[in-house]
Amino acid sequence: MCGICGSVAFSGLPDPEATRGRVDAMLQALSHRGPDAVGRVTTDSAVLGATRLAIRGLEDGRQPMVDEQTGVIAVCNGEIDNHRELRRWLSERKAARNGPN
Repeated sequence: MCGICGSVAFSGLPDPEATRGRVDAMLQALSHRGPDAVGRVTTDSAVLGATRLAIRGLEDGRQPMVDEQTGVIAVCNGEIDNHRELRRWLSERKAARNGPN
């Protein structure tokens, strides 16, 4: 139930302050989808926001995430609800591929 929002202008934001205000309004509208955390990142060409509902996952699931070395910004909702089944399936495939030990 997390929320993701933002605005991107590849030629640069014409009015960064107004864009931040619009994204803040989007975040407010999404607050019911993620009451546990809210984050926003602003660059010259984008304002990205996220709300988080902390059901499971990392203790520090703050988003948007920024890679300090590259400047890459990521916002995602990456819950995999059937992770147990997928883990079992992948383990079985790995064992079949590697054969008996």
